[in-house]
Amino acid sequence: MVVKEQKQRNEGLQIEIRKILRNAIDPLQSLELIDSIQRHGVAYHFEQEIDDILHRLHKINIDDDDLYAIALHFRLLRQQRYQITSDIFNRFLDDNGDFQDCLCNNVKALLSLYEDAYLGFPDEDILEKA
Repeated sequence: MVVKEQKQRNEGLQIEIRKILRNAIDPLQSLELIDSIQRHGVAYHFEQEIDDILHRLHKINIDDDDLYAIALHFRLLRQQRYQITSDIFNRFLDDNGDFQDCLCNNVKALLSLYEDAYLGFPDEDILEKA
C-alpha cells in the first residue's frame, strides 16, 4: 500500500516538474532548473524536456556579463555534447589575458567556472586558466 502511494506521489511530482520545465521562459531559470535536476540524480526522468531546452538555448546567444550564467550555459551544453566554444569567456579576461580580479568576489560564478574547466579540450587555454 505504501509503495503504491509513493509511486503515485512520484508520478505526480514528475508531472509537476515537466510543467515547470516546459513553462520556463528565462534562460538562466531554465539552466538552473536543469542543473538542480541533474544534481539530484533524477534527470533521466526528464531527458526529452532537458534536451528540448538545451537545443533551444544552444541556438540563442547569451549576451550576458554574468560569469555564473555563462559558465552554467557552457557546462550544461558541453556535457550534452553541443558545440560551444570556450571563447565565450574572453569577455571576463583582463588586458593580461587573466581572469579579472573582480570575479574573485563571485563565489557561485567561480565554482561554476571551476566545473567548466573539467570539460575543456587540450587546446582551450582559457579553461586551463580557470
